Amino acid sequence: YSDDFVKEHKEIIHHFVEYNPARVPRMISRASHIDTMKNPSVESIAEATQIGAGEFYQVLTDGMLANYPNSTGLLYWVFNRMWPVFSGIMLVDGHSQPVAPYYFTKRGFEQTHVSIQMDRLLWAAGETIQMSPTIINHTDKQYPGATLKINILDTHFKTVWMNSQATNIQKGTYVENLKQESY
Repeated sequence: YSDDFVKEHKEIIHHFVEYNPARVPRMISRASHIDTMKNPSVESIAEATQIGAGEFYQVLTDGMLANYPNSTGLLYWVFNRMWPVFSGIMLVDGHSQPVAPYYFTKRGFEQTHVSIQMDRLLWAAGETIQMSPTIINHTDKQYPGATLKINILDTHFKTVWMNSQATNIQKGTYVENLKQESY
């Protein structure tokens, strides 16, 4: 948990996440961005924490894969809980059914996957967002002359920023970190 570790090991920043009791209030705080947590039902808190956990799993997965070859694998701490629980910090529930984080994680392992690397998920009004687009390819297919398009939408799904970049996606295990964009 040392700030110096982050500064000295930038190439492995996404590697270590361990249990910390402060995570539970943060998980509920993140759930409040998805649904109201003033007096939640079991269903709404389960859904909201699963979506929040899914976002975390996707950020972790995308960050690890974008860091290839320094990162070559992931070990998810909780595949499933053997009992029903509302928390979304798992991939499969106590009834052996996939929960929301499973689908976020599955998307991260698409054969050809585009992700945006950001240092955080929330910003205050007026802040500049730094984004680093990454293309990850796990196939024997190449895509010469591909175009990567980025659209940022507001809360009413209106485009507030857009950009595109030309690239050539190589075949095989391939990761390309494109130029950093600011919005």
